[in-house]
Amino acid sequence: NNSNPQRSHMSRITNMEIFFKKEFLQYTGSFKERGARYVLLSLSKEQKQRGVVAASAGNHALALAYHGQELGIPIVVVMPTIAPLMKINACVQCGARVIVMGSHIGESKNVALKIAKSEGLLYVNGYDHPQILAGQGTIGLEILEQIGKPVDAIVFACLAAATHSWCSRRGQTMSPDTLII
Repeated sequence: NNSNPQRSHMSRITNMEIFFKKEFLQYTGSFKERGARYVLLSLSKEQKQRGVVAASAGNHALALAYHGQELGIPIVVVMPTIAPLMKINACVQCGARVIVMGSHIGESKNVALKIAKSEGLLYVNGYDHPQILAGQGTIGLEILEQIGKPVDAIVFACLAAATHSWCSRRGQTMSPDTLII
């Protein structure tokens, strides 16, 4: 795992143990990788052959493209015209079929849903798909396991609200005294 928690120099200054889990060190640079891999691994054999489609302006698309390539699962991503060229190119390099369409993510999602219906693909929403949330929710559990001792609090600097909620529920099961912020 590229994102083992690392002790911060701020520990000495604050007289507390502070660790950072650097999810930007994941291959695609984002925690979105966790959910993408989990959802792809959970597909039926038939769905793995057909592939999936998603709408994303960047990180979700790249995570699916990367893990789709690793697992041999076809990926279609519909990206809005405002998506960074770097993300579009990275998805193409990972073998995804990239369609740049829609002036915003809502329009791209509508295109992706039409493709899902016409091609028999599973539409994978990056914000509320149950397997996406379950995969992303492993962050909190992993922190608790990797630190290896009681954790007072986990602060998520940038995490979708649904994923935060998932981490809170799962984390509270393992460590009920840990505050999830």
